[in-house]
Amino acid sequence: QLSLTPGQLAYVIYTSGSTGQPKGVMIEHGGVFNTVKDNAEQFLVNSNSSFLQSTSINFDAASWVIWMTLSRGAKLVVANSQVQRGDRVSDCINHNHVTHLMMTPSSLMLLEPSSVPTVKVTIIGGEAPDKALLQSWCKNGRLFNAYGPTEASICSTVFEVINDNLRACIGKPINNTQVYILSEQRQLVPAGVCGELYAGGAGLARGYLNRPELTASRFIDNPFHDESKANSSARLYRTGDLVRYLPDGNLAFIGRVDDQIKIRGFRIELGEIEAQLTRLESVESSLVMATSSAGSQQLVGYVKPREVVSEPELSEYVTAVKTSLAQQLPAYMVPGILMVVEQWPLTPNGKIDRKALPAPDGSVLQGEYVAPQTDTERVLVDIWAELLNMDASSISSTANFFELGGHSLLTVRLLSSIHTEFEKACELFELFSHITIQAQGLLIDTKKNGLEHTNLLSILTDCVAPAEGIIFIPGAASTIKDFIEVINHLQMSNTEYVEIGIFRHKGFIAGEQYFETIEENVIAFADSLSSMPFKRITLIGHSYGGALALALANYLNVKGHKIELVLLDTYFGQQKLACSNSEQFTQYTTFDRQSLPPYLLDLYRHQSSLFKEYEPKVDKTLTTTMVFADQSPFDQRNYMDYLDNKFLGANINYTSVDGDHFTMLKGKNAQIISEIINNKVKPYIGMKLE
Repeated sequence: QLSLTPGQLAYVIYTSGSTGQPKGVMIEHGGVFNTVKDNAEQFLVNSNSSFLQSTSINFDAASWVIWMTLSRGAKLVVANSQVQRGDRVSDCINHNHVTHLMMTPSSLMLLEPSSVPTVKVTIIGGEAPDKALLQSWCKNGRLFNAYGPTEASICSTVFEVINDNLRACIGKPINNTQVYILSEQRQLVPAGVCGELYAGGAGLARGYLNRPELTASRFIDNPFHDESKANSSARLYRTGDLVRYLPDGNLAFIGRVDDQIKIRGFRIELGEIEAQLTRLESVESSLVMATSSAGSQQLVGYVKPREVVSEPELSEYVTAVKTSLAQQLPAYMVPGILMVVEQWPLTPNGKIDRKALPAPDGSVLQGEYVAPQTDTERVLVDIWAELLNMDASSISSTANFFELGGHSLLTVRLLSSIHTEFEKACELFELFSHITIQAQGLLIDTKKNGLEHTNLLSILTDCVAPAEGIIFIPGAASTIKDFIEVINHLQMSNTEYVEIGIFRHKGFIAGEQYFETIEENVIAFADSLSSMPFKRITLIGHSYGGALALALANYLNVKGHKIELVLLDTYFGQQKLACSNSEQFTQYTTFDRQSLPPYLLDLYRHQSSLFKEYEPKVDKTLTTTMVFADQSPFDQRNYMDYLDNKFLGANINYTSVDGDHFTMLKGKNAQIISEIINNKVKPYIGMKLE
């Protein structure tokens, strides 16, 4: 069914791709010939060579190895099933005096370089290798990292790894091949900037067999095609791989476009987490996946230790790896569950078989099992078991909620269950510091019966007579957890004369009535501050909390208090503003609702309605700083013009930080915001990024 001109040959290579559904890729004879000729020369294949074909014959690399070998008159050694499994691969290599070896990194890890002295050239491909593998094999002759999709005739770029250049690069294009790094808008990105790799040239396939729609989505017209240049490719293949140019012109592989996921509002590159894991001295290789667990998506990491870890040492090892990783990455990028594997399960093609990996299980970190001792602890075990989808009998009373797979949204559900079962008013921030059954049981037992609470929670209480109060107000149905990193920086930099506090939204306890209006809310918050004779108060509000902070600042300002105001990504009149990105707007206005109990959803909807209807007023004597997230869906310049026209003469300053609506409060951004609050960084008119 292929349309061929007389004398023209073609292959149909079937590839499963990431979906597992085989699809035929129509490769022209000229494309395969171009790859084979170029690679055979680069890899020094000649009539004296002996090349091991070690993969399944179904792997596209098998065709590559076979024709590369035969075209140069070299000896082809075809592996049987035992060799493909790795049982007798070194015996096969030595018996046949194999000089050239091509394997995936996962398969090559099963082989020691010293056990195969005849191998002079090693080629890896199909997966991103780790540094330890590169270091060991580049000493065993020449080592090449080959990259390319089936749709571009198997190999598009090659990188030679040498001792002083131990990088997991994919190198430069082979002869008669062009590559482009493009943005989401298919524009060329600057050097060093990450983008998606598009490949074209002599090796480009015609498309997919009998799949015109799929072909149209993956093979595009080259927007940079130049007819005056003989080698300019008229079409390009969209690889789905994220890369960037290094200063020496080589391509660095970053990860997959479809490996970019979003968990609880945070955009995450799985490849970035894997790279950080593999950089740890105790980790040889790693893999990170997003799985559905405990009612929502979670990160699960798999690591192969560099040295054998015994069963008694397992808990200590996993804890050490997670601790080291947390020093390199923000908390939301650290896998909740970390699994240790002795050997990677492999597919017939030599890649890691993800389906064969052990099921996520955080109980390895529990250590020795300790049974619950009190009625409170036994009820808590049942609550945890339901939330974490675990067997109650397997949960130790000394286990860490977060190491078993818990996360911030599950903590909200845990708080709700505690209110329902015990009818006692625990605060959410307390559950972040009481993380075991024993600690939570003791916390609950020391609480008085009843669901009363205070509006203002004190965070820094070492002050004898604080002169200044720094008070946070969370967004709709949000809590102290959003401000933890900012508060940590403030605690490190402030003196004994400053007290830090946070206002708590009513409605976070089941059956508790929320504030009906912003005015009612403001009066209650002001009453909470009346017993604290601060000389100056800095109010910080995030999102809807910014509306409350502004209303409270106006109220307190009239009563003679000295107020400074910091509003974090607060947009008044959202329905009137131009939105530059509908996806980001959805992320801005919603969150993972399925993980919250109904009464908290009611609170969120009610507060969102109050925010939408709120008509802001800014007293001209107030000093107001507005901090925007760079990835906001709104046109920030137009919004600043809107505010300046609405509040003529008001003392409003603007600045921005990296990130989106939620990540602006994390990592380095948290420190920047704490410095803005402390007046160590002066905001300025105009945005940070021109």
